[in-house]
Amino acid sequence: MSEDRNVPGEEEKKSIIERYENMLAHNESYFFDVDQFEVIIDHYMERSKLQKALDALSYANEMYPDSTSLLLREGQIMVSSGRLSQAIAKLKILLQFEPQNEEGLLTLASVYSQIRDHKNAIRLLYQALDFCDDELKDDIHIDLALEHENLGQWNKAIEVLKNALLRNPENETAIYELAYCFDETNQLAACVNYFNAFINEYPYSFPAWYNLGNVYQRLDDIDKSISAYDFSIAINDVFTPAYLNKASAYVKSENYLKAIETYKEIIAFEPAHAATYCFIGECYERMELTTKASEYYQMAIETDAFFADAYIGLGMVKDLENDLEASIAYIQKAIDLEPDQIDYYLLHSAALKKADRFMEAQRTLEKAMILSNDNTEVWIEYADIYDKIESSEKALLTIDHALELNSESLSLHYRRAAYLFKCGKKEAALSLFEHLFAQDFEKCQSLLDDFPELQNDPDFTLLYNDNKP
Repeated sequence: MSEDRNVPGEEEKKSIIERYENMLAHNESYFFDVDQFEVIIDHYMERSKLQKALDALSYANEMYPDSTSLLLREGQIMVSSGRLSQAIAKLKILLQFEPQNEEGLLTLASVYSQIRDHKNAIRLLYQALDFCDDELKDDIHIDLALEHENLGQWNKAIEVLKNALLRNPENETAIYELAYCFDETNQLAACVNYFNAFINEYPYSFPAWYNLGNVYQRLDDIDKSISAYDFSIAINDVFTPAYLNKASAYVKSENYLKAIETYKEIIAFEPAHAATYCFIGECYERMELTTKASEYYQMAIETDAFFADAYIGLGMVKDLENDLEASIAYIQKAIDLEPDQIDYYLLHSAALKKADRFMEAQRTLEKAMILSNDNTEVWIEYADIYDKIESSEKALLTIDHALELNSESLSLHYRRAAYLFKCGKKEAALSLFEHLFAQDFEKCQSLLDDFPELQNDPDFTLLYNDNKP
């Protein structure tokens, strides 16, 4: 481990830099000790002035050729300039002289992580953890967990994070990362058990209550979810995520008035955001209170004129009010603001179809295809327009082309079966349906809404009933 040194204050650092730059300006030679050179090199590195850092390092090496701290700085400069192989070589030399140099270990671990050599990164992080200063241990535990995650070692990451919280139960990053690991591995029951036990020991941990609320919401236990958020808010009454997720839980249970009340609580303690107004507008929209919904979407736009979701909200409201032209215009405005959002194009094409503007709807979907040509929903909508305005044969060809791009999509295969049926190729359609029913019967349910004629065919009905779970 490096020796403890007196860390210079900001004024002293400023004086060192000025003295060094004055030396360069006058082409003179001044004395600086190693610590002062570290200050100079760090100053330039922090400002991404790597050449100046290298120049200072070169000058320092002439005076202190055996300094390990300068060797560390050289390795760090190489990392910053992308010369990772050279950085590894320099840092290994440093660690041969100082195997417990925590900054050297952590820098080399970071390099190994960048080149995806996660096993070596983990080895070095564990070495650093054995003897590093206490204030570094929280961060090292997080880095270790992330490296294990990169290797798919989720349970090992969970173990590391639990140890981090045993050492420091106030390590909020560890709490959030642990919840993420439980979620990624679908260990929701284990997550509930862990956080309940943790809260029993540390009842004033608002992030623990918050994450417990999140996992209860994932389990659709809305009452327990809301209760957990309430405890989080009681401990930290300006913790916005708890309010947002509490409101989301109310929306999930269709208690829109309670959701609105919760969103308004946020506005009471922090400046109103366009997103918050939008959330309130969406609640009113779901209750089909279009005037109130429009009012809040407009408030969102007044707060942020470039907030695209507010224009989408107004488009949906106008659709509810059967003002299709206004709906189309608002959704187009959202597309103009965020032209990379495929969902906006889908909404726009749906509004255009509703207004019988089929050719424009197709052109909208073609723009979406430019963004992502394997989006299943875009192709399904595109084929549907051909089915409506031209022919089922053209729709079938469209789906066949989509399957060339996304052959694993059961939704596309189901559509193909339906269009085969509509094209009079009943035997092929029924054969495909039988195959698809065996894979995922539930996916057929939404198809029947779009192709009601299937239910009028006795052969399809027999096949359908024979395959019901």
